[in-house]
Amino acid sequence: MGRPFMVVATGSQVACGRMRALTFIGILLFSIPCLQAGERGAQVWLDQADSLRNAGQDAAALDFLNSAEQQFRRAGEDCWVARFAERRARVHLDWQNPVHASEALACALVAAGACTELSDETPGWRFALAKAKLDLGARDEARWILLDLAAIGAGDAADLRMRHLAVESLDRLAQMSLQDGDYAEGASDFDRLAELQFSIDAPARALDAWGWSSVCAALNGTGEAGDWQRILDHPHWTGTGILERSSKGLSWAGLLLQAGALPSFDALAKWPWAIKLEGAPGSVNPLFESKWALLRAKRHERHSAAQALAASHQAELAARIVPDREAREAVLAEALRLRAGILAGTGAYGPAYFALREADSLAVAQGRAERARNGVFESEPWLSAIGDARTRMETAHMQRWRKASVVLGALALVALVFALLGFLRLNKVRQRLRQLQQHWLPGRQHQVQELALSGAQLAEAATGQSLHPEFRHNLDEFGRLAALCSQEMRHEHIDLKSLCLTLAEERKLGAVLDWSLHEERPFYGDEVQLKDFLSALIDGMGSGHCRMSMNSKVTGLEVRFDEFTERSWWREAMSLFAQDAEARQWSLVRLRCDRMGGSLNLDCDATGARSLEVGLPVYSA
Repeated sequence: MGRPFMVVATGSQVACGRMRALTFIGILLFSIPCLQAGERGAQVWLDQADSLRNAGQDAAALDFLNSAEQQFRRAGEDCWVARFAERRARVHLDWQNPVHASEALACALVAAGACTELSDETPGWRFALAKAKLDLGARDEARWILLDLAAIGAGDAADLRMRHLAVESLDRLAQMSLQDGDYAEGASDFDRLAELQFSIDAPARALDAWGWSSVCAALNGTGEAGDWQRILDHPHWTGTGILERSSKGLSWAGLLLQAGALPSFDALAKWPWAIKLEGAPGSVNPLFESKWALLRAKRHERHSAAQALAASHQAELAARIVPDREAREAVLAEALRLRAGILAGTGAYGPAYFALREADSLAVAQGRAERARNGVFESEPWLSAIGDARTRMETAHMQRWRKASVVLGALALVALVFALLGFLRLNKVRQRLRQLQQHWLPGRQHQVQELALSGAQLAEAATGQSLHPEFRHNLDEFGRLAALCSQEMRHEHIDLKSLCLTLAEERKLGAVLDWSLHEERPFYGDEVQLKDFLSALIDGMGSGHCRMSMNSKVTGLEVRFDEFTERSWWREAMSLFAQDAEARQWSLVRLRCDRMGGSLNLDCDATGARSLEVGLPVYSA
């Protein structure tokens, strides 16, 4: 009897155990989807915020992230609170709002402190916080964060990612020390940076850090010859190309010269890259050669005028062969101005004047090109006078009718009605022309689009009217100018060969245009405007024989005219450069050239014109 009882009891216990196990498993299986659903729900919030940002709705994304952060904060989900706060910081960083970005990053870091799974991401957040603090001017707080990141990343246990972050932190610290004038600390920061860059196999950046460390030591007055010698002896430096070494050396030398560290500058001048840059212009790189010659000229400017003049002359020769037009004009203008100052100091005022005049011409050309890139071009003096007359009239009307806009509108309507009438319209046209003629003197620049609109309205108002020949001539000229200014520039491929053929065929009887074309690359611009400009230019050269050489380069379109049989036109063409507006034909030529951002160079002597060179940049369209 006892034995069966024991068997029954044991089976019951086993059944109960199985039941409890099954219950536990069921509860676990039920809870896992809930946990996953929570994870998926938070990720959905993040995905929705990212989609709003991708759609350009940053403000909506920011509100969405704020709501998510509050909801998960109430739920005690610190990890997701940190992620949402970091997303908010990204929005503010993109908006360049360091105040709110700093607040959001601080919130994210506080929440991430209780979340171990974000330990790999928090260093990057701290670095972003340091940059935000720098933007706010809190340099001490930023320095404390960067120092901590650099110390962590420089440790033996740091992975490659932390080492790269430490490199960025040390780079920021070194730059801060250099900017603050703490050269001793800067030298130490750059040395630590170089050591860390060597450890991540970045020798080029490490050598650059050594160089800046040596610069800081020289500025601090504690520099030694060994600071520079370690760079020269390093195998990576000797294996680096001359262009890279020259680029780094120019950066170091420029700061040394600016700070007055002349012994260190003179030491750099003996390096192989510096000696090679002093060779024949174009043997290494004309831009680097010109910049190095400028530094040497500034070095000797106060001590040796002869050496300074020789260096400035070499800078000028190298600058003239720089391929890039913008870089060439900038460095050439600097070389000419420096040369003019040195020559003036020696009493050679004539050569100094010519050098300074060329530098000023380059500055004017650069200004016109910049205005052309921005859609603004310089008006002719007589054109500006027309604009000034219209401006004065509009100003008088505004002062008179500022408080009566309704009355002004009514008067404008009445004026429009009367403009449609014959006799009154004719009197109005004549009155307007007389006003324009009275103010046909140089004045200040006015908005071209408004002028074009005024010209179009004026020409339309006088259509079909019998005018005095003088008035008719002025009206036609003004209408032509207005039409030119009102046309929108186009950007399209130009068939230069067809253009040259057309220009040659349009020459008057007895006039011959020999032309040649060389295309290094296709030229894009406004074909109508270009043809109109070249036609007006060729017509101004008289009815004789001439030759046109057209060359389409990477930098733009270059056109040269020479071999003139008729050379007397140069006296009228001098109005292009004198700005006296005596020859309106050439004034219109210059207007067209300025609008396309081009340049004109006239070479002439006592016998007449020798050549005329035209340069149009690639952005002329």
